Amino acid sequence: MSSETSDTLDQAMVRSSGLDPMLRDLTDRAVQEVPGADACSITVRRAGRLLTLAGSDGMLAVPVAVEGEKGAALNFYGVRARALDPGRDAARAFAARAGDAIDVALRIERRRQSAADVRTALLSRSVIDQAIGILMARERIDARIALERLRRASQDRNVKLRDLCGQLVARVAAPDSRRGK
Repeated sequence: MSSETSDTLDQAMVRSSGLDPMLRDLTDRAVQEVPGADACSITVRRAGRLLTLAGSDGMLAVPVAVEGEKGAALNFYGVRARALDPGRDAARAFAARAGDAIDVALRIERRRQSAADVRTALLSRSVIDQAIGILMARERIDARIALERLRRASQDRNVKLRDLCGQLVARVAAPDSRRGK
């Protein structure tokens, strides 16, 4: 692979605003770099399923080494029989370089998802704490018993604890139409 290709992949990573745009750019570049390729897609195994993450349009499959993923591949398509034969070496070289770019993009995406999960957990914890406080005040019980009751109700109703607590907090916070009459 030429140093120009390496630079363009690095530039694509820097310019991209997330995993999807970076992968689409990568498939477009793969078609430009591999002789005989008319289209390209990227497939990665996630949670036991093969998913095509991006494609250059609306078969040559070259494995891609992606950290923590098994079964990743760049898939090249030609419109003529054996059109990709002369491009096999270029495809393998591009796949080796693309693996590094995909690794970085997936790591960034995992961190974004992790940050979103932490925000959700913090918000969930807040609403659960509010619901515990409501039960403590209404029933004059301690926090441990209030949490036990909320968990039991959550299980009995087959509703997530955070959703049950959110409903309780919303009911308490809703203006009562009988007030002021």
